[in-house]
Amino acid sequence: MIEMITVIRKAWPTSRMLSIVRALRRAMALIPRVADRV
Repeated sequence: MIEMITVIRKAWPTSRMLSIVRALRRAMALIPRVADRV
C-alpha cells in the first residue's frame, strides 16, 4: 500500500503537467483559427 502511494505521488505531478501541456497545445492550435476570423 505504501509503495503504491509513493508511486501515485510521483506520477501525480507528471500527469498534471501532461494535462497542462495538452491544454496549451489546444490553445496554440486554436489561436491561428481565431486570428484568421478577425
